[in-house]
Amino acid sequence: MPVSYSTFRTTQIGPLSNLDQIVKKHACTYYRRPIPQHQIFALEQVKNFIIQKDLPIIIDSGCGTGLSSELLAQQYPNHWVIGFDKSQDRLSRMRKTSPPNCLVVRADLIDMWRLLLQQNWPITHHFIFFPNPWPKASQVKRRFHAHPVFSCMIKLAAYLELRTNWKIYADEFFEALKILGHDASLENKSDSSYMTLFEKKYQESSSQIYIIKSLRPAQNINY
Repeated sequence: MPVSYSTFRTTQIGPLSNLDQIVKKHACTYYRRPIPQHQIFALEQVKNFIIQKDLPIIIDSGCGTGLSSELLAQQYPNHWVIGFDKSQDRLSRMRKTSPPNCLVVRADLIDMWRLLLQQNWPITHHFIFFPNPWPKASQVKRRFHAHPVFSCMIKLAAYLELRTNWKIYADEFFEALKILGHDASLENKSDSSYMTLFEKKYQESSSQIYIIKSLRPAQNINY
C-alpha cells in the first residue's frame, strides 16, 4: 500500500539504494540527446540580454511564474538574473513590471543547462526551487540527481541551492552531490520568508522545507 510522505503519495520509504551506481554511471558518460533549434534561439535571447552590461549571472531553474526570479533580482541588483521554465502558460503569468536585471525565458532545462555550460559565462549562483519530485518508482530517472544531465548541471555555478518539501528528494540530492565530491549541506528551513508561491503554501500548511546548498570553495563569491 502507498504511504503518505509529506504531500506525496509514494511507495518509496527511503533514498534510492542504488543511487551511487546511477550517479557514477551518468558521470562517466556523455549525454548525447540532440538539442533542438528552438533551444538555441532561447539561448540567443539570453545572450542579447546580458550583452547590455558585464555582470555576473544568477540562474533560476524552473522559475514558474517568475516570482523567484524577480525576488532574486531585487536581492542581487548587481547580477543578471535569468529564469528558465518550460511552461509558456506559467511564464505568461509573470508580472508585467520586473526588475531591469531580470529576464525569464521559455526553455527545457535539460537542454539549456548543457548549452549554458558551453558558454563559460560568469554564473555565480544556481537556484532550483521545488523541482518536480517525480515520486513514483517508475519516474526515478526523471529526478535531476538520477538523470544523465546531473553532472553537467552541478558544474554551472560555484553556489548551488535547491529547495524541496520532500525529505527523500532532499536526502537523495544531497547524497548525489557528495558522491561526485561536492561539499554540501542539508538543513531545515526555519524562517517564514518564501521565494515561490509553492513555498508559501507549504509553509502555511506546516510542511517542512529542506534546503540543500553546495559551494565550491575555490570560488570567491558573495551569497
